[in-house]
Amino acid sequence: MTPRLSAIVCTHNRASYLESAILSLTHQQGLESDDLEIVVVNNASTDRTTAVIDSLSQRFPALRAIEESRLGLSHARNAGRHHARAPILAYIDDDATAHPHWGHRILDTFGDEPSAGCVGGPVRARWETSKPSWLSDAVSECFTDIDWGDKRIRLDEGRWLAGCNIAIRGNVLDQVGGFSTELGRVGTSLRSMEDIAVQRALRRIGRPIVYDPGISVEHSVLPERLVPTWVERRVYWNGVSSALLERTQSGVQPNRRRRLAWQMTTRLLSQPGDLAHLLHRSSDPSSFERRCTALGRIGFLRGLFGSTGT
Repeated sequence: MTPRLSAIVCTHNRASYLESAILSLTHQQGLESDDLEIVVVNNASTDRTTAVIDSLSQRFPALRAIEESRLGLSHARNAGRHHARAPILAYIDDDATAHPHWGHRILDTFGDEPSAGCVGGPVRARWETSKPSWLSDAVSECFTDIDWGDKRIRLDEGRWLAGCNIAIRGNVLDQVGGFSTELGRVGTSLRSMEDIAVQRALRRIGRPIVYDPGISVEHSVLPERLVPTWVERRVYWNGVSSALLERTQSGVQPNRRRRLAWQMTTRLLSQPGDLAHLLHRSSDPSSFERRCTALGRIGFLRGLFGSTGT
């Protein structure tokens, strides 16, 4: 029988986390045995990922593995869509675990919201070590901790779903052109925004973005990311990606690009204190937050005019 839901796990060199992600999908409640298939996309991994997938495939018939040799999260996500058999695709990261009713709530939400472009829910950060004292709540948002409340709602323009917990009808994803390969992670790069690009495209064709609190995942905050240099790279590349999103989706014309650059430069220069914090790194969370603000704005300027590679 054709499954109702394809859970797609795109993975690159995360063998130590992948098993937990897959096992959380094999223990879904409220679904019939043939409702769910698990599609694992091995994206050019060089660690033990293949061995982990092979071992789990022997235990769980619903699991199918495919290879995507072109490095990049968007390539992997599009490959997952190509091989998925269900009409609804649910993407979850290889370092995340799904709530036991995750799949059931996805299907219920689409059933109640047939016009929805995509649905998703909270992402709870799972801190593997204690949160550093230098990391403010505002900056820690870069670890994708999302909670839009305890009621099902349609999200407005200022709110979004995270790519590590997002479900979409396959034919609707095709309609908006899939995930942009000009955006998203490529190997160890921190480029992003491919998930935001899809949601913007869905809104343009009149498809609402629906949040349901029961579609919940936990997302690991890897210990190697809890250092200032990684967080700085993350916020800088978030700025680059935000500008690249503008370039790829709206085809920013030279005049608009210059206007955006002027606005961002004005913000930088109007907060000289933020620029001053670029000269030295402090353990004070307020100081580090201002440093990150400046780095994000500089990244945006690079994204408008400079190279946007890895």
